[in-house]
Amino acid sequence: MSFPELLRQCRKQKHMSQAELASLLGVTQQAVGKWESGKSSPDPATVAKLAEILDTTADYLLGLFDPASEGQTEERFFGSYVYSLIPVIGTVKAGYGALAYEEDYGKEYARVKDPSSYFYLVVRGDSMEPRIHDGDLALVHRQDTLDNGDLGVLIYGDEGEGLFWQKFGFAPEDGRLVRRRTPDLTAVRFVQDYLAAHLPHPKLCIDATCGNGGDTAFLCRLAGPEGRVLGFDIQPEAIASTRARLKKQGLTAELICDSHANLLQYVRPGTADIVMFNFGWLPGADHSVFSTADSSIPALEAALAALRVGGVLSAILYSGRVIGTDEKQSILGWLRALPLEKYTVLVCDFANWADTAPLPCLVLKK
Repeated sequence: MSFPELLRQCRKQKHMSQAELASLLGVTQQAVGKWESGKSSPDPATVAKLAEILDTTADYLLGLFDPASEGQTEERFFGSYVYSLIPVIGTVKAGYGALAYEEDYGKEYARVKDPSSYFYLVVRGDSMEPRIHDGDLALVHRQDTLDNGDLGVLIYGDEGEGLFWQKFGFAPEDGRLVRRRTPDLTAVRFVQDYLAAHLPHPKLCIDATCGNGGDTAFLCRLAGPEGRVLGFDIQPEAIASTRARLKKQGLTAELICDSHANLLQYVRPGTADIVMFNFGWLPGADHSVFSTADSSIPALEAALAALRVGGVLSAILYSGRVIGTDEKQSILGWLRALPLEKYTVLVCDFANWADTAPLPCLVLKK
């Protein structure tokens, strides 16, 4: 594809008009129109700014490589570097002496020479800002040494390794290092624990944002074989990922590739025990595709209509550099405006976490 076509495609994926893009760039709408029609071209500095605004790279806009071509070697521009999917294997806390925890977060692209020697960790905490922010992906290369000034995730060898892990409560067990600990409470776990405690035998449950199927699987186990579970997501890859997860765990649900705003087309009002929302983006997928208040609030309104008296709606809200705070603040305003005679609203923030931490909210229908 040519630069005009790629620019138009990226702009439309961001749901941005030519006028809005021109305003962010400080140019006229006519200039953007000429770029998209091929009548003129922006200078390199403007291309770089376009890439930043559109959450892509200058190389992609210029047609130098296609990130969808997994594993393609870009010999002409990058020598032996390969643009490949790299696994996101867990989290690491920002700062010194912090541990990394292993968990499958999917995969993200990176352009590296030897993809098998790399992995990503999700950074938690803000102690290394402004260089590294909470939620950033840290690309880690497996190697034996570090250069002066490098940041590293370190494991100490021989006796030193044992002393290091002992400091954090690990002990050798059957050839492994094991630490018996209570995992940190997460927003997802908090919501699931609340629902399981207050609605132990639901008959109709709805996961309005399937994602990778974690909440759908939870609802299937909670409802049991006698209950009915529906899962919604507008992204086909989310439906496919959820279906694979349920099959692996021996669970079944009705999975619907449609906007959650349309859930009343599939269930009768006043019949659902639980409706769960986990907003943001699909883990491991394109982070430029995420939920917005324009569709989320109508979906929440439909969910309240679907709930029976005594039912519970849960919603986990997100904010950050990519998705901003608009959806989170709009939904909070909507929640706080719900009439007290019909609903009890709980906003359960983690007071000593970062402001960008996931925010669990609950609505109890009276």
